[in-house]
Amino acid sequence: MSKQTELAQVADTITVNSGKIGIGTSSPLDALHVQGTIRGNVSDASNENLRLTTDGGGGFVVDVSDATVANPTWSIRTFSNEQLAFDIGGTERMRIDSNGVLRINGGSAWNETNQGTGKGSIHLDPNNATSDTGGAITFGASDVGSGETAMAGIYTRSDSAYGTKMYLATTDSYANGPKTAVKINNRGQVTTPRQPYFAVEMNGNNNYVNTAPNTALPFNVTVHNIGSHFNTSTYRFTAPITGKYLMAVGTINDQSNPIGRIMFYLNGIADGGNMKWGINGSSTAGGGSNTATSIIYMSAGDYVDVRSQSGWINNYQGNHSSWTGMLLG
Repeated sequence: MSKQTELAQVADTITVNSGKIGIGTSSPLDALHVQGTIRGNVSDASNENLRLTTDGGGGFVVDVSDATVANPTWSIRTFSNEQLAFDIGGTERMRIDSNGVLRINGGSAWNETNQGTGKGSIHLDPNNATSDTGGAITFGASDVGSGETAMAGIYTRSDSAYGTKMYLATTDSYANGPKTAVKINNRGQVTTPRQPYFAVEMNGNNNYVNTAPNTALPFNVTVHNIGSHFNTSTYRFTAPITGKYLMAVGTINDQSNPIGRIMFYLNGIADGGNMKWGINGSSTAGGGSNTATSIIYMSAGDYVDVRSQSGWINNYQGNHSSWTGMLLG
């Protein structure tokens, strides 16, 4: 009896049909068609449970296709603490250890003075011929969408007209999603479009208005207020995060009465942080302006306003007096 006949006689288990072998199916579609689970057992740790080998230079494809299940998932699993390694040409190129840490071996070596155009250990091809687009690496948040929703990312844009640009996006609201936080343009210049910054001025119908000592000067109009951290009702800036803030203020005063000395008050105190921040001015008449500049270390929630530390100050409130501030880092 031929081997083919012997196989054909194993009813409901193995079927031979037109040179194709089916295990668990009577209608094999390929040279070997298995309906069910394939298991390999070994008694020696030096042996392999399962090996698939191709000869002749053809490709090797694992094709997941199941029309009976919507969006089937293909899983490669180890059921204890085994690591998962991927070899190419007999050399290990990628490994996932038992803690889920991915290690990739290969790619061109980049350094500070030599980058070239060789692909690195991780290379993203946007696979999109549209100009001014690019690839992205995204990150999920563990407490929303099971981590499947992008809530931060690094992305690029490229176009032959300018080259490449890179961006870093974060979010302060899961509902709104990520927004660009850092930009690196094609010339390597870095900008931070969401960095706290304000520019304010006084508007009082072009009148000189006296302000008493230790009273916040009425900067009541915002020209810029990125992050909305300046309050035109209290005339103060509140630090959203801990860091160093650059402050610069200039006021136009009545020349006959410029006796005040302006400075930055930290949390309502002239010597906030044991220092008089940017104090400047004169205690005698004869001047026409006051300026003050300082870099102030602020904790999140601290606030700054501008006051006269001694003497009244007669400010011209017609958009001539201004104050700007920004987070340095």
